[in-house]
Amino acid sequence: MPVLVPVVTAMLCCTSPRSERVPLATALPNDNRTPAGITIAGVRRIRLVVQRALWHPDADNGASLHTEAVGEEGKALMIPAPLIRVPVGATVDASIRNALPDTIIFSVQCGENCRDSIYIAPGATRPMPVRTTAAGTFTYSSALFRHGAVWLGSAAASQSAGAIVVDAPNAPPDRIFVVSEWIQQWDTTKAGDDDRLTKREQRSFGPWLMSVNIYQ
Repeated sequence: MPVLVPVVTAMLCCTSPRSERVPLATALPNDNRTPAGITIAGVRRIRLVVQRALWHPDADNGASLHTEAVGEEGKALMIPAPLIRVPVGATVDASIRNALPDTIIFSVQCGENCRDSIYIAPGATRPMPVRTTAAGTFTYSSALFRHGAVWLGSAAASQSAGAIVVDAPNAPPDRIFVVSEWIQQWDTTKAGDDDRLTKREQRSFGPWLMSVNIYQ
């Protein structure tokens, strides 16, 4: 019997780290109906976070992918990323936290000849530039930064993107249509003939919403 004690102890020592691994959060589909943030004293306050997620492009019990995704702090991650929607001239207090082990380049497209990009180190939080001086529809996204350049070795960060809508006065009701693609080359020894494409589209036709998932 005394011989079994160190054996059991060794087994517990070797298996406990595996059992303590935290599972990835699941990214939920975003229908772009609910804008992110809350308005306090006339200021739109938005707190976003980028982190690793498990994504089911087709169904909850379907195939899954590991990818980077964006969510509001304290809420579920979403693909596409949370919708930022405010009236023109609104005051926005937005920030983005990087919960990844990599530095990211976070970019906001805010119109012609206008693009604000910021570097965010792992664990850091930085203000997110959202300009509301002109009405329009824009985008925001992030990319992994490795070895001094944007890292294109994986499609993982391609899902950390969303829409920014700055509404003109008396803008008519509408729906936001966001398209994202996940393209990954599985065999780097092949020249473009081993890509896998996952594309999710959401289209609005009056009161109907059609979702299309394409796999190649």
